[in-house]
Formats: sequence, C-alpha cells, structure tokens
Amino acid sequence: MAQKSSKINFNGRILEVQSDLNSGSYTVKYKGEEIGNGSAASGGKFISKDGAALREVLDDDPNAIQQKLTSSIENENKAILKNNADKTQLLNLRDLGYGNAFNIPGVDSPVAPNNENGGNSETGNNNGKDSGDGNPDDKTDTNKDPNSNNPEVSSRNSTAGDFQYPIKFTKDLQDHVVFQRIEYVASGAASLSGGALARPSSRLANQTPIGTTILPMPKNVQDANNVNWGRDELNPLKAALGGVVEGAIGGELDTRIDRSLEALGQNKDELKDFLKKSVAGSIAGSNIFTRTTGAMLNNNLELLFNGPGLRTFNFTYKLTPREQKESLEIRNIIRSFKQSMQPILTAGQLFLNTPNVYNIKFMQASGGSVQEHDFLNRIKPCALTNVDVNYTPDNAYMTYNNASMIGYELRLTFAELEPIYSNDYDEQPGNGGMGF
Repeated sequence: MAQKSSKINFNGRILEVQSDLNSGSYTVKYKGEEIGNGSAASGGKFISKDGAALREVLDDDPNAIQQKLTSSIENENKAILKNNADKTQLLNLRDLGYGNAFNIPGVDSPVAPNNENGGNSETGNNNGKDSGDGNPDDKTDTNKDPNSNNPEVSSRNSTAGDFQYPIKFTKDLQDHVVFQRIEYVASGAASLSGGALARPSSRLANQTPIGTTILPMPKNVQDANNVNWGRDELNPLKAALGGVVEGAIGGELDTRIDRSLEALGQNKDELKDFLKKSVAGSIAGSNIFTRTTGAMLNNNLELLFNGPGLRTFNFTYKLTPREQKESLEIRNIIRSFKQSMQPILTAGQLFLNTPNVYNIKFMQASGGSVQEHDFLNRIKPCALTNVDVNYTPDNAYMTYNNASMIGYELRLTFAELEPIYSNDYDEQPGNGGMGF
C-alpha cells in the first residue's frame, strides 16, 4: 500500500497527515478539510492552504505558531516515510528531492525530529529517537556535564580534536569531505634574499594535522577557476614615445626621436597637427583634435593578461543531533571551525600569529576503500575566511532537554592561499582525476 497516514496533536487539535510512499507528496487535514500539502520536489516543505480549518488550527494567530506548525508537519511526514517506505522507495525519494533525510541502510544517516515533542505519530512512530540510539532528550544522559572532559563527549580544546557528523558515519560506505586543520608556515627570512619563493602548498605539504573534521558531501559542490585580464591601450604616439624612452637609455635621444618620427611615414604631418591640437586641448580642457577633424588617434585596444586569480569555496550543512553525544559532537565541530579561523595572540600580546589553515579533500568510498574523488576538483591549502551559524534554521527556537538546539545551519567560506598554474595539472595532486 503506497499511502500511509498518521495523526498528530497540535495545539490541542488532531491533524491527519497522509503521505504517499512512492512520490513523497502528502496532504494535511483538519476535521476532514485540507489545510496544506507538500511534495518531494520541495524536499517535503509544507505549503499551507488558507481556509477556515487552517485559521482554527492557528487560533487566528498565524504569526505566533505558523513556523511551529510547519516544522511539526514536515517532520511527521518524514517520520511516516522513514518508518514505512522500503529501501527502494527511500532511494527514489532521496533522488526526488528529500536528499539524505532518511536512514537508508549503508547509504544515509537518520534525521532527528525538528519539533519539540519529537512527533506523536500513530503510524510513523516518530518519538524523537532513532532505534536503540537515544537522543538529546534521553533523560539517562541529562545529568552529564555538557562540558565534561570525558573522551566520550570530546574535548573542549576543539581545534586539536577529530570530529565527524553524523557521529555514526561510515567513511568507507559514503563519499565525504575531509577538513584538516594545520598550522600555517611562513616563507621565512630566506625568502628576502632573492630567488624563487616557496609556494604555500610546498611549505605546508608535510604539516601534521592538528585535527580533522569529516562531514558528508554538501548539497552544492562546485568550483570556479578565474584569471585576470584587463584592457590596455597603445596608440601610435605612445608606441613611438615608448620606443624613444626605451632606446634613450642606451643611445642618443635626438637620433631616437628622429627615427621614431620617420617610422610614422606618411602620417608625419597628421601627427604634428595632433600634437599641436593636443597641447591646445590640454590648455582649453577640450578634445580640439577630434572636434576639428572628426578623427581620433587609434588606441589599438587589446585585452592583456594581468595575472592569476584566487578561488573561494562555500560549504553549507544542516546539522541535526540525534542523541546527546552527537549534540556535543556538533557543538565541537562548530567550535573548532570558529576557533581555528581566529588569529593567535602571542605572549606579551605584541603580535598576532596567523590562524590555522586547512587542507580540504573530497573523498570517494569505493569497494570498502577510500580515495580522493576522481571526478571532483582538488583544492589547494585554504584559509577559513567566514563561519556563519544559524541556530534556528527552521525559524523557531526549540531545544532538547540538554539545551542543544534541534538543528544548526553551518556555512563555511574558504579561500585558497595561492593561485592555480597550468603546470600544477602535471604534478601531484593536480595530475589526478579532475585536477584543480
């Protein structure tokens, strides 16, 4: 049977959520009247339908509890699908728009409830717990000190720790991203004595990671390579004068001027006229030459290469804790990124040392082994330039019993420390897979 329904108690009113296990679409009814629906294409987002039934559910105060209603319904639908759809259906729903919202054995990790009560499903049975795992509301864990130094809940010295999300992530079964925190290495005084400067990638190549964070593949994986080109103009007069100046350094100035003017050949008289009118125009503040002749000096416009560019990378994650231990792991992941991007105050507080930098790798799980992804780009050492955290990604403030938020949205921005050169594609690590 492709249809499954469940009832939830919201604000003292019984709502019925009916979900289609094949398409992922669902409808929500109150007293038999539809108050909204959702689809897989929107990732299960609830779209309310205005009417008397909806207004009664919202108690004529939609601004106060609309977000809470939306969150409860969306998670109830996911609970129904998660607990009733088979693996094939779940894989299909993932591709239709739900992404990693379900616990697909060997593929995805379970998603925690986003409502305060953890759901109250008759069919979905979404009580806020992943079977056998517990959750942040598990009262057997609430007496633990959230800041405990117990290795089980990881250290407060977050930049030196190794973390991962989901906490039960299996690296050899799912593609993922590895963020390695390393100490920055300066070029040193030797770089001032001349010769080629050591590039950051070579200076940082042998640095031992301070800590590592492993996260799933983000929804959007992309790069943008760029180089700088700019307009440049060189009219005949500038070219002639340039030749004069260049040659004057090692020759006779008058001779060079004569030769440059002779090189203009039949345009010699026009050039003299241009020079006279240019001087007059400079004094009068007007382009007299073009105004009187209707012509202008050919500027020989050309686009010239100005140098390489630097790339930036953005990663966005929705982190949802399923148990006390995972809520602490998420806290340390966020804390480690925040702490590692900050400068380090030296003894005496006179100087600031450069923050930690990152090696970032896209990893491919293949046949029980893990290697760098053959069909995604390589990334040079990066600085973490921006960390944005949204503690209420569902637009509603809700916490578990241990005070952990029910979800976090983490946005990271990285900038490469050095540009990409053509030669890099012929050397490690650029000669593998997609290159840089």
